[in-house]
Amino acid sequence: DETTRGDNPFVWVNARGEWHALWHLYDRQGGHAFSRDGVAWQGSAAQAYNCSLASAPPLPPLAGPTSCEGPQLVLDAATRAPGGLLLARGGGRPGAATDHV
Repeated sequence: DETTRGDNPFVWVNARGEWHALWHLYDRQGGHAFSRDGVAWQGSAAQAYNCSLASAPPLPPLAGPTSCEGPQLVLDAATRAPGGLLLARGGGRPGAATDHV
């Protein structure tokens, strides 16, 4: 299934007890799935994030296609709501430069 082919999952449970997962899809975008019990999952066809990132100051461009790997969220301690997204950004080829955003 194209909505679940990927790696580097980040799983969390929100304040309502609902499970969520983010992961890097192999076509350089992010996937998301939802579960009420942590066993049966519903994938989303919509991308959760992409590599079109804005930052201040702007990040230097990387040579070749860019891949955003290893999604991790910063969660609000009280509400468990996502407050920030952390990614490793790579040049998309072996030996290419990487950084974190």
